[in-house]
Amino acid sequence: MDIPPLIEIGSDPVWLFALFGVFLLFFHAWLVYWKPIGDIGWKRVDYLWLSVAVIGLVGQSTQVRQHWYASAYDISHYRVEGALMALKRRADFSIGPAICRTFVRTEYSPTNFDQVQAEYNYACAEFTRLTKEVRSVEGNRDVGFLDLLDTSLTRNKLTDSILIETLANLETAHRGFIDALKERSNSKYKTQTTANEFVLIVLSPFLLMFALALRIAKVTGEIRLKR
Repeated sequence: MDIPPLIEIGSDPVWLFALFGVFLLFFHAWLVYWKPIGDIGWKRVDYLWLSVAVIGLVGQSTQVRQHWYASAYDISHYRVEGALMALKRRADFSIGPAICRTFVRTEYSPTNFDQVQAEYNYACAEFTRLTKEVRSVEGNRDVGFLDLLDTSLTRNKLTDSILIETLANLETAHRGFIDALKERSNSKYKTQTTANEFVLIVLSPFLLMFALALRIAKVTGEIRLKR
C-alpha cells in the first residue's frame, strides 16, 4: 500500500527539515524584508506561533496515550490467560471428587444423610451444567458462562458450606476473567485513533515546523528593528 504524500513527508526527518527551511525562508522574505512589521506586529505574531505550536503538541500527546495503552494491551493478554486458567481450575474442582461424590452410610451418618446426598448430587449436576462450556475450551479462546446464567436459583438451593463456597469461588473466578476481558477490550479501544486525532497526528509535524520557523523569523525581525 502506498503511503499518502502528506504522511510520508510528515514522518521523514529529511522532508521535515526541508519544509522547515522553506517556512524559514518564506517568513524571513515576507515579514522581515519584503513587508517588515513593527514591534507591536511581532508581539501579535507571538499569539500565532504559540497557538499553532500548542495544536501541534496536542497532536503528539495522542501518540503518548496510544503507546501507553499498546503496552497495556500486550500485558492484558497474559492477564486474560491467567484468569482463564484460574477459572478452569475452579471449574474442574467444582465437578471433582470433593463435590461429585457418593457418601457411604454408616452408624455415624447424620440423620439427614439422604438430604445431604441429594444436595451434593444436585450441586454436581448444576456445576457440570454451568462449567460445560469452559471445560470444553481448548487454548485461550474467550468464553463465558456464569454471566449468561442465573446462578441465584442454584445458590438458593444450597445449604452445605462447602457447596456454597465452591459456587462463590467459581463466580469470583469468572468475574476475574470477565474483568480481564473488559480491561483488554478497553486497552485495545484506547490504542485506536479517532478521526480528529488522526488529523492532528498527521498535521502536528507541519504545525510545529511552521511555528518554530515563525518564531525564528520573529527573533530576526526584532533584531532588525533595534538596529
